[in-house]
Amino acid sequence: MKIADMLHVIAKEYYFHIRETAVTDHGCLLETDCGTKIVSVWRDEARLRWAFAWREQLAEKGFRQVNRFIRTRKQAPYVPVGHQFLVVQDKVSGTSVGLRSADQWADLGELTGMLFAVFQDVSLSFQHTFSDHLSSRHPLDQTLTEKKRQAWKQELVKRDTIFSSLVGAHWASLEHRLTRARMLQATFGHALPFMLTLPHLELAQWQIWHTGCVGLSVTEPPSDTPGIGYASLARFLQDLFVQENGTIEKLNRFYAAFERQVRLSIAEEYELLAQLIVPRAFFDVIDTYMENAETEDECFEQWVRLCARQEKLDQIHLWFAERLDRKKEESVSV
Repeated sequence: MKIADMLHVIAKEYYFHIRETAVTDHGCLLETDCGTKIVSVWRDEARLRWAFAWREQLAEKGFRQVNRFIRTRKQAPYVPVGHQFLVVQDKVSGTSVGLRSADQWADLGELTGMLFAVFQDVSLSFQHTFSDHLSSRHPLDQTLTEKKRQAWKQELVKRDTIFSSLVGAHWASLEHRLTRARMLQATFGHALPFMLTLPHLELAQWQIWHTGCVGLSVTEPPSDTPGIGYASLARFLQDLFVQENGTIEKLNRFYAAFERQVRLSIAEEYELLAQLIVPRAFFDVIDTYMENAETEDECFEQWVRLCARQEKLDQIHLWFAERLDRKKEESVSV
Protein backbone atom coordinates (compact mmCIF):
# COMPACT_ATOMS: atom_id res chain seq x y z
CA MET A 1 0.00 0.00 0.00
CA LYS A 2 1.38 3.42 -0.93
CA ILE A 3 2.07 5.71 1.98
CA ALA A 4 -0.08 8.48 0.48
CA ASP A 5 -3.06 6.13 0.24
CA MET A 6 -2.46 4.92 3.78
CA LEU A 7 -2.38 8.46 5.19
CA HIS A 8 -5.53 9.38 3.27
CA VAL A 9 -7.44 6.46 4.82
CA ILE A 10 -6.12 7.19 8.31
CA ALA A 11 -7.01 10.89 8.11
CA LYS A 12 -10.53 9.95 7.06
CA GLU A 13 -11.14 7.14 9.57
CA TYR A 14 -9.43 8.34 12.77
CA TYR A 15 -9.98 11.27 15.08
CA PHE A 16 -6.38 12.50 15.43
CA HIS A 17 -4.44 14.89 13.17
CA ILE A 18 -1.14 13.79 11.60
CA ARG A 19 1.88 16.06 11.98
CA GLU A 20 4.83 13.91 10.89
CA THR A 21 5.26 10.56 9.14
CA ALA A 22 8.06 7.98 9.00
CA VAL A 23 7.90 4.79 6.93
CA THR A 24 8.55 1.47 8.72
CA ASP A 25 8.91 -2.15 7.57
CA HIS A 26 5.25 -2.92 8.22
CA GLY A 27 3.57 0.45 7.77
CA CYS A 28 4.47 3.81 9.25
CA LEU A 29 5.05 5.79 12.42
CA LEU A 30 2.92 8.88 12.97
CA GLU A 31 3.43 11.90 15.16
CA THR A 32 -0.06 13.22 15.91
CA ASP A 33 -1.81 15.69 18.18
CA CYS A 34 -2.68 12.65 20.33
CA GLY A 35 0.80 11.21 20.65
CA THR A 36 2.88 8.81 18.58
CA LYS A 37 0.99 6.10 16.69
CA ILE A 38 2.14 2.87 15.04
CA VAL A 39 0.36 1.96 11.82
CA SER A 40 0.69 -1.60 10.51
CA VAL A 41 -0.64 -3.23 7.36
CA TRP A 42 -2.08 -6.73 7.80
CA ARG A 43 -2.91 -9.17 5.00
CA ASP A 44 -4.08 -12.17 7.02
CA GLU A 45 -7.42 -11.45 8.66
CA ALA A 46 -7.25 -14.55 10.88
CA ARG A 47 -3.99 -13.42 12.48
CA LEU A 48 -5.42 -9.93 12.79
CA ARG A 49 -8.56 -11.13 14.59
CA TRP A 50 -6.43 -13.23 16.97
CA ALA A 51 -4.19 -10.26 17.80
CA PHE A 52 -7.27 -8.12 18.46
CA ALA A 53 -9.12 -10.77 20.47
CA TRP A 54 -6.49 -11.54 23.10
CA ARG A 55 -5.89 -7.85 23.78
CA GLU A 56 -9.60 -7.20 24.26
CA GLN A 57 -9.99 -10.22 26.51
CA LEU A 58 -7.09 -9.05 28.65
CA ALA A 59 -8.71 -5.63 29.00
CA GLU A 60 -12.04 -7.22 29.91
CA LYS A 61 -10.31 -9.11 32.73
CA GLY A 62 -9.29 -5.75 34.16
CA PHE A 63 -5.78 -5.41 32.75
CA ARG A 64 -6.15 -2.39 30.50
CA GLN A 65 -2.45 -1.47 30.25
CA VAL A 66 -2.02 -3.19 26.90
CA ASN A 67 -1.51 -1.55 23.50
CA ARG A 68 -4.93 -2.28 22.09
CA PHE A 69 -6.08 -1.44 18.57
CA ILE A 70 -7.27 2.16 18.42
CA ARG A 71 -10.87 2.36 17.25
CA THR A 72 -11.96 4.44 14.30
CA ARG A 73 -14.58 7.17 14.31
CA LYS A 74 -17.11 4.38 13.70
CA GLN A 75 -15.66 2.29 16.56
CA ALA A 76 -14.12 -0.33 14.27
CA PRO A 77 -10.85 -1.85 15.56
CA TYR A 78 -9.22 -1.82 12.11
CA VAL A 79 -9.87 -0.59 8.58
CA PRO A 80 -10.23 -2.92 5.60
CA VAL A 81 -8.63 -1.51 2.46
CA GLY A 82 -9.05 -3.88 -0.47
CA HIS A 83 -7.51 -7.17 0.62
CA GLN A 84 -5.49 -5.52 3.40
CA PHE A 85 -6.24 -4.10 6.84
CA LEU A 86 -4.89 -1.03 8.61
CA VAL A 87 -4.28 -1.19 12.36
CA VAL A 88 -3.36 1.80 14.52
CA GLN A 89 -1.87 1.48 18.01
CA ASP A 90 -0.31 3.87 20.49
CA LYS A 91 3.46 3.73 20.61
CA VAL A 92 4.05 3.14 24.28
CA SER A 93 7.42 3.62 25.93
CA GLY A 94 8.26 3.01 29.54
CA THR A 95 11.00 1.95 31.89
CA SER A 96 12.21 -1.59 32.39
CA VAL A 97 10.50 -3.83 34.91
CA GLY A 98 12.97 -4.62 37.70
CA LEU A 99 13.45 -8.22 38.78
CA ARG A 100 15.89 -7.80 41.62
CA SER A 101 13.71 -9.20 44.38
CA ALA A 102 11.60 -12.35 44.73
CA ASP A 103 8.54 -10.11 45.19
CA GLN A 104 9.11 -8.62 41.74
CA TRP A 105 9.36 -12.12 40.26
CA ALA A 106 6.01 -12.91 41.90
CA ASP A 107 4.43 -9.77 40.42
CA LEU A 108 5.62 -10.76 36.95
CA GLY A 109 4.41 -14.33 37.48
CA GLU A 110 0.92 -13.05 38.26
CA LEU A 111 0.83 -10.89 35.12
CA THR A 112 2.14 -13.75 32.98
CA GLY A 113 -0.47 -16.09 34.46
CA MET A 114 -3.21 -13.62 33.60
CA LEU A 115 -1.92 -13.47 30.02
CA PHE A 116 -1.93 -17.26 29.64
CA ALA A 117 -5.41 -17.50 31.17
CA VAL A 118 -6.52 -15.18 28.36
CA PHE A 119 -4.72 -17.30 25.75
CA GLN A 120 -6.58 -20.38 27.03
CA ASP A 121 -9.96 -18.63 26.87
CA VAL A 122 -9.55 -16.93 23.50
CA SER A 123 -7.96 -19.91 21.72
CA LEU A 124 -11.19 -21.90 21.92
CA SER A 125 -12.73 -19.54 19.38
CA PHE A 126 -9.88 -20.05 16.91
CA GLN A 127 -9.60 -23.85 16.71
CA HIS A 128 -11.18 -23.98 13.26
CA THR A 129 -9.58 -20.75 12.06
CA PHE A 130 -6.10 -22.12 12.74
CA SER A 131 -6.91 -25.75 11.96
CA ASP A 132 -3.38 -26.25 10.58
CA HIS A 133 -2.08 -25.64 14.11
CA LEU A 134 -4.12 -28.57 15.41
CA SER A 135 -1.77 -31.00 13.68
CA SER A 136 1.30 -29.29 15.10
CA ARG A 137 0.62 -29.13 18.82
CA HIS A 138 4.13 -30.50 19.22
CA PRO A 139 6.41 -28.19 17.21
CA LEU A 140 9.30 -30.58 17.90
CA ASP A 141 7.77 -33.09 15.50
CA GLN A 142 7.44 -30.45 12.81
CA THR A 143 10.88 -28.83 12.96
CA LEU A 144 13.23 -31.48 14.35
CA THR A 145 12.29 -34.55 12.35
CA GLU A 146 14.43 -37.69 12.28
CA LYS A 147 15.04 -37.21 8.57
CA LYS A 148 16.28 -33.66 9.04
CA ARG A 149 18.58 -34.56 11.92
CA GLN A 150 20.11 -37.47 10.05
CA ALA A 151 20.77 -35.22 7.06
CA TRP A 152 22.49 -32.75 9.39
CA LYS A 153 24.60 -35.50 10.92
CA GLN A 154 25.77 -36.76 7.52
CA GLU A 155 26.62 -33.25 6.36
CA LEU A 156 28.57 -32.53 9.55
CA VAL A 157 30.71 -35.62 8.96
CA LYS A 158 31.24 -34.59 5.33
CA ARG A 159 32.34 -31.06 6.19
CA ASP A 160 34.83 -32.30 8.81
CA THR A 161 35.53 -28.89 10.39
CA ILE A 162 36.39 -27.84 13.94
CA PHE A 163 32.80 -26.80 14.47
CA SER A 164 31.35 -30.02 13.06
CA SER A 165 33.65 -31.97 15.40
CA LEU A 166 32.41 -29.89 18.34
CA VAL A 167 28.80 -30.63 17.41
CA GLY A 168 29.63 -34.31 16.99
CA ALA A 169 31.00 -34.44 20.54
CA HIS A 170 27.65 -33.18 21.87
CA TRP A 171 25.35 -35.01 19.45
CA ALA A 172 24.47 -37.93 21.75
CA SER A 173 23.55 -35.55 24.57
CA LEU A 174 21.35 -33.48 22.27
CA GLU A 175 19.57 -36.59 20.99
CA HIS A 176 19.05 -37.82 24.56
CA ARG A 177 17.40 -34.56 25.59
CA LEU A 178 15.21 -34.48 22.49
CA THR A 179 14.15 -38.11 23.02
CA ARG A 180 13.24 -37.41 26.63
CA ALA A 181 11.15 -34.39 25.63
CA ARG A 182 9.33 -36.41 22.98
CA MET A 183 8.63 -39.22 25.42
CA LEU A 184 6.90 -36.74 27.72
CA GLN A 185 4.85 -35.43 24.80
CA ALA A 186 3.93 -38.92 23.67
CA THR A 187 2.71 -39.80 27.17
CA PHE A 188 0.58 -36.74 27.82
CA GLY A 189 0.15 -35.06 24.44
CA HIS A 190 -3.25 -36.58 23.68
CA ALA A 191 -4.75 -34.61 26.58
CA LEU A 192 -3.35 -31.23 25.55
CA PRO A 193 -5.93 -28.52 24.87
CA PHE A 194 -5.53 -26.32 21.81
CA MET A 195 -3.87 -23.05 22.79
CA LEU A 196 -2.47 -20.19 20.73
CA THR A 197 0.08 -17.84 22.27
CA LEU A 198 2.48 -15.10 21.31
CA PRO A 199 5.32 -16.57 19.25
CA HIS A 200 7.79 -14.62 21.40
CA LEU A 201 7.39 -13.52 25.01
CA GLU A 202 10.09 -11.19 26.34
CA LEU A 203 10.72 -9.24 29.52
CA ALA A 204 11.12 -6.06 27.43
CA GLN A 205 7.44 -6.29 26.49
CA TRP A 206 6.52 -5.62 30.12
CA GLN A 207 7.26 -2.01 31.02
CA ILE A 208 6.38 0.53 33.67
CA TRP A 209 4.29 3.09 31.82
CA HIS A 210 4.07 6.81 32.56
CA THR A 211 1.00 6.07 34.71
CA GLY A 212 3.22 4.13 37.12
CA CYS A 213 1.52 0.83 36.28
CA VAL A 214 3.11 -2.16 34.57
CA GLY A 215 1.90 -2.43 30.98
CA LEU A 216 2.24 -4.94 28.17
CA SER A 217 3.39 -3.55 24.85
CA VAL A 218 3.44 -6.03 21.98
CA THR A 219 3.82 -4.90 18.40
CA GLU A 220 4.02 -8.18 16.56
CA PRO A 221 4.83 -8.14 12.83
CA PRO A 222 1.62 -8.74 10.84
CA SER A 223 3.32 -11.73 9.20
CA ASP A 224 3.92 -13.50 12.52
CA THR A 225 2.01 -16.74 13.00
CA PRO A 226 0.67 -17.22 16.55
CA GLY A 227 2.71 -19.50 18.76
CA ILE A 228 1.35 -22.85 19.89
CA GLY A 229 1.40 -24.42 23.36
CA TYR A 230 4.01 -23.64 25.97
CA ALA A 231 7.22 -23.14 23.99
CA SER A 232 7.10 -19.36 24.46
CA LEU A 233 6.56 -19.72 28.22
CA ALA A 234 9.50 -22.14 28.49
CA ARG A 235 11.79 -19.75 26.62
CA PHE A 236 10.54 -16.85 28.74
CA LEU A 237 11.40 -18.68 31.98
CA GLN A 238 14.81 -19.65 30.62
CA ASP A 239 15.65 -16.10 29.53
CA LEU A 240 14.53 -14.66 32.86
CA PHE A 241 16.57 -17.18 34.82
CA VAL A 242 19.77 -16.58 32.86
CA GLN A 243 19.54 -12.84 32.23
CA GLU A 244 17.99 -11.69 35.51
CA ASN A 245 20.10 -13.63 38.03
CA GLY A 246 17.40 -16.16 38.71
CA THR A 247 17.32 -18.47 41.70
CA ILE A 248 15.10 -21.40 42.60
CA GLU A 249 13.41 -19.24 45.24
CA LYS A 250 12.54 -16.64 42.61
CA LEU A 251 11.24 -19.34 40.25
CA ASN A 252 9.03 -20.70 43.03
CA ARG A 253 7.60 -17.26 43.70
CA PHE A 254 7.01 -16.64 39.97
CA TYR A 255 5.23 -19.94 39.43
CA ALA A 256 3.14 -19.77 42.60
CA ALA A 257 1.84 -16.36 41.47
CA PHE A 258 1.37 -17.68 37.92
CA GLU A 259 -0.82 -20.50 39.28
CA ARG A 260 -3.04 -18.06 41.14
CA GLN A 261 -4.15 -16.80 37.74
CA VAL A 262 -4.18 -20.00 35.70
CA ARG A 263 -3.94 -23.67 36.66
CA LEU A 264 -2.24 -25.88 34.12
CA SER A 265 -3.40 -29.48 33.77
CA ILE A 266 -0.93 -32.33 34.33
CA ALA A 267 -0.64 -32.73 30.55
CA GLU A 268 0.12 -29.02 30.13
CA GLU A 269 2.76 -29.07 32.87
CA TYR A 270 4.51 -32.05 31.29
CA GLU A 271 4.39 -30.25 27.95
CA LEU A 272 6.04 -27.26 29.62
CA LEU A 273 8.69 -29.59 31.05
CA ALA A 274 9.32 -31.05 27.60
CA GLN A 275 9.83 -27.55 26.19
CA LEU A 276 12.25 -26.76 29.03
CA ILE A 277 14.28 -29.88 28.27
CA VAL A 278 14.60 -29.73 24.50
CA PRO A 279 17.88 -28.03 23.45
CA ARG A 280 16.26 -26.00 20.69
CA ALA A 281 18.91 -23.25 20.67
CA PHE A 282 21.64 -25.79 19.80
CA PHE A 283 19.62 -27.17 16.89
CA ASP A 284 19.00 -23.60 15.68
CA VAL A 285 22.76 -23.04 15.52
CA ILE A 286 23.22 -26.26 13.55
CA ASP A 287 20.48 -25.15 11.17
CA THR A 288 22.26 -21.82 10.63
CA TYR A 289 25.52 -23.61 9.88
CA MET A 290 23.81 -26.00 7.47
CA GLU A 291 22.32 -23.07 5.58
CA ASN A 292 25.63 -21.22 5.33
CA ALA A 293 29.00 -22.83 6.04
CA GLU A 294 30.63 -19.39 6.11
CA THR A 295 29.00 -18.75 9.49
CA GLU A 296 31.24 -21.38 11.13
CA ASP A 297 33.22 -18.96 13.34
CA GLU A 298 30.06 -17.24 14.51
CA CYS A 299 28.35 -20.59 15.16
CA PHE A 300 31.37 -21.86 17.07
CA GLU A 301 31.32 -18.87 19.41
CA GLN A 302 27.56 -19.13 19.85
CA TRP A 303 27.84 -22.85 20.64
CA VAL A 304 30.41 -22.21 23.37
CA ARG A 305 28.13 -19.58 24.92
CA LEU A 306 25.18 -21.97 24.76
CA CYS A 307 27.17 -24.66 26.57
CA ALA A 308 27.86 -22.27 29.44
CA ARG A 309 24.22 -21.17 29.45
CA GLN A 310 22.95 -24.76 29.45
CA GLU A 311 24.48 -25.43 32.86
CA LYS A 312 22.12 -22.85 34.31
CA LEU A 313 19.14 -23.91 32.19
CA ASP A 314 19.46 -27.46 33.52
CA GLN A 315 18.61 -26.07 36.95
CA ILE A 316 15.21 -24.95 35.61
CA HIS A 317 14.06 -28.22 34.11
CA LEU A 318 15.33 -30.15 37.15
CA TRP A 319 13.43 -27.76 39.43
CA PHE A 320 10.24 -28.22 37.42
CA ALA A 321 10.65 -32.00 37.15
CA GLU A 322 11.11 -32.28 40.93
CA ARG A 323 8.09 -30.08 41.44
CA LEU A 324 5.98 -32.39 39.28
CA ASP A 325 7.30 -35.43 41.15
CA ARG A 326 6.26 -33.88 44.48
CA LYS A 327 2.82 -33.09 43.09
CA LYS A 328 2.47 -36.71 41.94
CA GLU A 329 3.50 -38.03 45.39
CA GLU A 330 1.03 -35.71 47.11
CA SER A 331 -1.82 -36.88 44.88
CA VAL A 332 -0.99 -40.52 45.59
CA SER A 333 -0.81 -39.97 49.35
CA VAL A 334 -4.24 -38.32 49.32
